[in-house]
Amino acid sequence: MRRSAIGLDIGGEHVTAALVDIETLQIYNDTIYSHFIDSQANDPRLVIKSWIDCIHDLLNDYIASYDQSSIKYDIVGIGIGLPVPLDYKNGISLIKNLYKYESFYGINLTMAIKHALKELISDVLTNVVTSSTSITDSETTKYYTAPTSFECLTPSSSILSQTDDKVGLLKHRQSILSSDTSLYGQSIDACGEIGFPRKDPIPNTTLTSTDEIKPSKTFIEQLSNYFHMTDDEKLKHKRQSNIKRSPSSTPHSIQNKSILSGIIENLYNVPIVFVNDAISFALGQAQHGYGQGYQKIIALTLGVSFGSAFIQEGNIIVEDGDDVPEDGALGHCSYRNGIADDYFSIRGLLNLYESLIPQQSRHNSILSTLSDETISTLPTILDVDNSDLDESNYHSPKIIDNGLLTPSNGLVNDSTTPLENGTHSINKTVNDILNTMNKKINGTKRQLNGYILTQLAIHGDEYAQMAFQLFGQYLGDFLRIYVDKFQPNMIIIGGGLALASYLFEDKLIEALGNVNVEIKFCLSHEFSSCIGSVYHWIKNYKEQEIPKNPRQTAQYLLPVVKTNDETTMTYDIYPTHLIPDGEIYVGYKTLCDKIFELLDQSQMILIDGYVGTFFDEFATAINEYSIQRKSQMILFYDTKTFLLNDDKKRQYYLGDNKSIFGRLCTDKFEDFIDDDNFQYLKQSLSYPCIVIGPGASLIDKESPLIYIDLPKNELYYRVQAQRATSYLKPLEINNNNNNNNNQLSTNDDDCDLTKTMYEKKCLYYLDYPVFNQLKKEITSRIDLFVDGQRPECPLWFFGEQFRLTLEYLITRPIRVRPWFELEPWGGQWIKQTCEGISKKVKNYGRSYEMITNENGIILCDKNKHLLEISWDFLYNTQTTSILGNDEHIDLFQQQFPIRFNFLDTIDGENLSIQCHPNLDYIRTNFGEIYTQDETYYILDTKHNDQEQSYVYIGFENDQQTFIESFENDLKQSQQNQIEINIDKYIKKIKSNKHDFFLIPNETIHALGKNNIILEISTTPYIYTFKLYDWLRKSLDDYLYPLNIVHGLKNINYTQKFESLICQPEYIEHQNNHHYEIEYLKTHKLHFYDIHRITIDTEEIIEIQTENRFHLCMLVEGDAIEIIYNNQIFIYNYAETFLIPASIKTYSIRKIKRKTSTLLETIKNENNDIPIVYVNDEKSDNNDFNHNKKWILLKTFLKWNCDNLLV
Repeated sequence: MRRSAIGLDIGGEHVTAALVDIETLQIYNDTIYSHFIDSQANDPRLVIKSWIDCIHDLLNDYIASYDQSSIKYDIVGIGIGLPVPLDYKNGISLIKNLYKYESFYGINLTMAIKHALKELISDVLTNVVTSSTSITDSETTKYYTAPTSFECLTPSSSILSQTDDKVGLLKHRQSILSSDTSLYGQSIDACGEIGFPRKDPIPNTTLTSTDEIKPSKTFIEQLSNYFHMTDDEKLKHKRQSNIKRSPSSTPHSIQNKSILSGIIENLYNVPIVFVNDAISFALGQAQHGYGQGYQKIIALTLGVSFGSAFIQEGNIIVEDGDDVPEDGALGHCSYRNGIADDYFSIRGLLNLYESLIPQQSRHNSILSTLSDETISTLPTILDVDNSDLDESNYHSPKIIDNGLLTPSNGLVNDSTTPLENGTHSINKTVNDILNTMNKKINGTKRQLNGYILTQLAIHGDEYAQMAFQLFGQYLGDFLRIYVDKFQPNMIIIGGGLALASYLFEDKLIEALGNVNVEIKFCLSHEFSSCIGSVYHWIKNYKEQEIPKNPRQTAQYLLPVVKTNDETTMTYDIYPTHLIPDGEIYVGYKTLCDKIFELLDQSQMILIDGYVGTFFDEFATAINEYSIQRKSQMILFYDTKTFLLNDDKKRQYYLGDNKSIFGRLCTDKFEDFIDDDNFQYLKQSLSYPCIVIGPGASLIDKESPLIYIDLPKNELYYRVQAQRATSYLKPLEINNNNNNNNNQLSTNDDDCDLTKTMYEKKCLYYLDYPVFNQLKKEITSRIDLFVDGQRPECPLWFFGEQFRLTLEYLITRPIRVRPWFELEPWGGQWIKQTCEGISKKVKNYGRSYEMITNENGIILCDKNKHLLEISWDFLYNTQTTSILGNDEHIDLFQQQFPIRFNFLDTIDGENLSIQCHPNLDYIRTNFGEIYTQDETYYILDTKHNDQEQSYVYIGFENDQQTFIESFENDLKQSQQNQIEINIDKYIKKIKSNKHDFFLIPNETIHALGKNNIILEISTTPYIYTFKLYDWLRKSLDDYLYPLNIVHGLKNINYTQKFESLICQPEYIEHQNNHHYEIEYLKTHKLHFYDIHRITIDTEEIIEIQTENRFHLCMLVEGDAIEIIYNNQIFIYNYAETFLIPASIKTYSIRKIKRKTSTLLETIKNENNDIPIVYVNDEKSDNNDFNHNKKWILLKTFLKWNCDNLLV
């Protein structure tokens, strides 16, 4: 089978469809179908249904000839051209204030179209008689067959009659043929296109205000050729034009009906690609039209809006310096007192006309004497229907200035007194016409529109004629600068106003001046647009056809269910916390059941969520459920429509685009909302509906709210796969800098950031603080909480359970979910020690054990279903219970203050030579509350005859010559890629297991190879100023950016290594109980301290928290029990866990490792909460080394640490 796609051209009043062969770009049977859109269809569902009805007519025709056709098509896509504002990539409508499309703002058109297609399948299968199979006089569909030559394109259906008796295309053409006066030298070819070779002289014709405008004999002859019809054929067509003809007036056979339903069913799954109709028109003309063979083309569409496209060698040019405006969109460019779209659309033409009418002017018109019957049969030649607009909508601003066109003398010079400025009422003649036409036409009251204005001009209305000629003059004046810059070979003009080109083309050409460019007017806009829509679909097909992997990582996705054998006495990568009540639900079926139960009650659902969430996939699943449920079409409104389009605020926080650092955003989500668009969306909602996307919760505080959360590690995996981006990043910044040769400039830290680096920067400085604040504000309103990391299989639970679980979690120890990252310097210890992680990687460099702004908490129910919530929710709601005392709450209520993470260089390489900013520097430049003070606790090392483990820390010397030499070597290395003998400058100290190094801010340091360390630090973790990185490249083969300028401002050369090595102090030694507690005293700049508890007994040891949290890790031994409130919690070697301050006293006890561990669960008699313990009745003494000591680290905040943060 050959492949084809449906091309759809959607206008203001009608939609046109064609089946286009992908290989040849030929239209099947040279036939297009056009459906009028109900002008009273205020419900978007009805308008969208008319689009699908047009596709149905097209497919009916294809099926009717299916058996006889030698060519069978597999329809693989739909390309749609629209003349209205749209997020074309995502199919989100941005239409505002456009009569029947007023309620379209924010609608996800892809979802709506897919739903309508499914409804059509149901209609076909159940023999529902729709407008597609009826042949009554109330029908609105017309179909027209083009001449056999593909170049002979069928006339635009935008010129179809909208009158009571459905007078067709031919009758309109015959009304033109009845005239006999000059059309100013125009010629129309057999394609229905009017051409103006630029080299021809322009006829010097004087327009008299009372003249009627009529076509020439040449025009009449060539127009007759265009129809390729004999007189009998014309008469036959005229008779048939009163009936809407469907290709399937004969009922389909059962077999063909099955084929039709199968085709429509397949359409539901094909990619839908949207494109601006000016671009689709331009592409269609370039492929099969006047533009063939021309190198550079400007294509314009003059209709509901002013569209444009620039083509060079067959490709759309979206930007080319000053030669082409952004996206090739001339409509947004400034012109006179507004933008070009204000002037060169039908709306602009009507404004010009009204501005020309003197306030007291009254004049006669031929149309004022026409009968109702005659008026009712006048053709519509412009694609517009302003039937439900007030006259006030046509009142224009003061746009008339010196140099206007007047009835008596044409254009006047600057010294001539202009016509009266300001807003004018529509003149008596126009009102007479409108009153005459106030009869119902298709049930709609007519008012002034482009069609009426054209008829006024044709029949001698002087102001209408002046409006068209001033329109042409302005258009030529506007285009001249772009023609001079782009130097096109041809300008092709389409759209509804192209059909009235003889009213303004002379002034257009005159205003363009002496430029060597051909101008062509196309009367077959819809044909070109359908072809161009499919061509655009083809160009985007590869991207649509091969979906990107949603995540780029070797790590496994969190399983839906945790199996029993995953819980062992080894490092657990999926630590779980049992929810206190209820269950966790699995899959879309249960989720959608609840969503539609809520929707039936409230008519609107709000779905908010975290940055990076695949909202479209959730919407698709809900939409499919709605179809299966045979519900009324649910409209999905996208919140991106009210995202503020102002980069000034964003850029303030991001700073230099070539720096990896920015400043933490302090604004709220509301500050990134365009209030006008926000309010417009709220007022435009058509129920039932779902508002979906970040910020949806702000639409309404009473409607049910669903929140989709996303773990940070999964967000990063999506960013790396280019499937997720920052939501709040600047809209206009070029983020495609992925040049791997990102050398820094000579005297600063600038570099070309990769896409991933830039996205992570935006996430950290913009999205995280803003989204986390929004989480905090809406937690109490959430009705359903969804874990969004598995978009194909979401897990969720009720909002009440969610909040109850948050309160429950702080009554017990907490372990967040760790996650792991590869590094070019990474080692092998994590890979060998942490069971369950992927082994398909070269190394692991770090583990995020507890970096709270990066971790989540895994919950499970009695069925062991796993759901992850972000730490932010817990900390935002339980800060007091976690921190415990007023002093620490005041200081750290915005962010948990301490982090644990592993750095692994066993069989790896050295880390970079680095330092961290001092407190004033990080506050002033980056907006952080406190700085990045660190410590290194050595968990293990690797020593042999060939290699030793070591740490770089502190300078060898602080003499000025030494400092100058060091700084000079750094700069030379950066500029010339020269290696440095680091041992010459920085102290290299051998490291041993359980050593403890202090790294306050401004300390020069680096972790050497063959170490695995626990980095205990304050929470900020990205402010590592790299001074030298051994000329090493990243895993993606680019040089890491260095931060020498920042670093040299934050080095303390007097910091000696002796003061940076901790000397433990014994504070408690219990010989009888066989344990000891050491005080690992930190630096005076650190606001936390550490106790090391060495255990040589199996007896219980009691510990007081003193109203402070304890952050702990077992750094030696197999496992440890935490006993609290008659419950036992087991943590294995190298696992991090938090004891909230709400737990005043807890006990610890070491436990044995066995070859086979059996975990059992028993019920607590009082609260039915499980107690987990190890059954070691069958333990073999050989499985446990009785001489081995257990070592536990517990970290806690100092008292009076506020003194360190002033």
